[in-house]
Amino acid sequence: IDTTGHSASLAVARWLGGCHVATYVHYPTISMDMIQVVRNRTAQFNNSERIANSPLRSTLKLVYYRIFSYFYHIAGSSCDVIMVNSTWTRSHIANLWPSKRRVITTVYPPVDIQALTKIALNSSERNPSLIMSLAQFRPEKNHILQLEAFSILVQKLSKAPQPIKPKLVLIGGARSIEDQDRVNMLMELSVSRFRFSVPDQVEFVVNAPRAKVMSYLERAAIGLHTMKDEHFGISIVELQAAGVIPIGHYSGGVSLDIIQNGINGFLANNAEEYAKSMEQILEMSADQKL
Repeated sequence: IDTTGHSASLAVARWLGGCHVATYVHYPTISMDMIQVVRNRTAQFNNSERIANSPLRSTLKLVYYRIFSYFYHIAGSSCDVIMVNSTWTRSHIANLWPSKRRVITTVYPPVDIQALTKIALNSSERNPSLIMSLAQFRPEKNHILQLEAFSILVQKLSKAPQPIKPKLVLIGGARSIEDQDRVNMLMELSVSRFRFSVPDQVEFVVNAPRAKVMSYLERAAIGLHTMKDEHFGISIVELQAAGVIPIGHYSGGVSLDIIQNGINGFLANNAEEYAKSMEQILEMSADQKL
């Protein structure tokens, strides 16, 4: 049984070990979206501008991806039982590992919300202008989009008859030197590009203990999640359970399995839409938020 994403081990266990093989796929090693990004020569966290701007490099990477997807298909064909963590993952695995003899079962990840559901939705500690983000400081989490959206929101609110002064708190883990460098870069951008006051307007909370994270979940009113094609989105479920209204990216498992736009959260595609959703939540009454 593989739950770690080491797809090559599936074929080894089946064809060399003679085992019955089961796998739980959190995130496909390669997806049709990844291939499409290279084909369209779009620069993003997993396709650098150096490659996207070069027809030759893009072609070579596309060839590599197609070869890789072929062997990934062979690995998947050795499975007897396939489980996936979301509708989005299921769709991609169905395309990459097509088979008439196997059923792909969606098994959503377990999320411990017992303590979160005890948080009072209308607690007096809830700060209606406190916005939080809960995600590891990795490039695919796209924290820059959060800063861009918050900047647009601050500019809009500054023109209101009764200006609101929101605060954004970015909470997450930094697992390596590269992650910590990314935090430092985001802090520098907050000041130099967006002209925020740190930590008065934008605060970074890195590698916080669970108790501190819980304190923000008890006080925040809005939660941001900006990763595109997130396979599921456990942190969004945690936000919802704590009574924090989430705004997620209109893609992946976030839009297919968790957030119903305008019902139990909001979905957005770009900084302007995130800012508009935040503004809409800020204007809601306490009853509307419930």
